[in-house]
Amino acid sequence: MPLTTTLPWTSHYYSIVEHYFWEPGLIGRKSHGETHPWDYWKESLERQETPLNQMLNLLFCLAPRQVVDDCIGALVGG
Repeated sequence: MPLTTTLPWTSHYYSIVEHYFWEPGLIGRKSHGETHPWDYWKESLERQETPLNQMLNLLFCLAPRQVVDDCIGALVGG
């Protein structure tokens, strides 16, 4: 999936995860066990807090320091 601004930013993260879902050998995993379609796994991911935390960590790593400081300042009222 090419990066575009027309998709929600979370879609880019799920696209990355989906890539490894379809190519588990890229990270040294073997595909075995019960199989479910990608939508089953994506819905499960969307209900978890960890993927959101990972996305926010990426955002804060990639964003300019001033943007991060402004966001945190706005959240804590400072």
